[in-house]
Amino acid sequence: ALACVVVAALSARTAIRSSDWKDPETFFRRTFAAGGTSSRIGVNLAVIYAMRGEHAKAETILRKVLQVSPEYPLARNNLALALSAQGKTKEAEALFETATNSAGVEKGGHPTTSDAARHLARLRHQEKDDTAALGILDRALLDYPGNWELVRLQAEILRENKGPAAALPVVQDFVRKHWWHAGASITLGGLFLETDDLGRATSAFRHAS
Repeated sequence: ALACVVVAALSARTAIRSSDWKDPETFFRRTFAAGGTSSRIGVNLAVIYAMRGEHAKAETILRKVLQVSPEYPLARNNLALALSAQGKTKEAEALFETATNSAGVEKGGHPTTSDAARHLARLRHQEKDDTAALGILDRALLDYPGNWELVRLQAEILRENKGPAAALPVVQDFVRKHWWHAGASITLGGLFLETDDLGRATSAFRHAS
């Protein structure tokens, strides 16, 4: 009789728990609400909200995560993005700057640190302060040489300010060192097209393909 009661109870729990796996949001939300406040669970739930444009919800979740893990870089970076999307640029910039200016040991090579630098540079670019934006990218590339996202933003800012010819050396240097990177070769081909160098544009696109 006892075994039957235990089996019935566990079956009911299994049936209830199985509904948690209906979709990622349901799983993360119920796990988070049930006390599963691991940093990764919270960030995953916040990312789902952010992708739907529900940045206030993402902010609330990420603040709870940071109460438990104040230095968790993924949570800090995503919180800064959520704040920026809501127009709360001052706090967002402060979070990005903290990550960008952290000591090398604290960075630990974590990719979100380079993301923070890129997002901060983009904010400065949007504020029309491209000198500061390029300075941020130059410093970040010292810590993360060969980071295409940083190089691409650097080239984008140079192109907008001085034309495609100014961006070409930056992208060419990256492609020389990373011949296997298709995206960089496509960008290089586009810059050659803008400078009417059809021969080298064709070569770059052919290499990418």
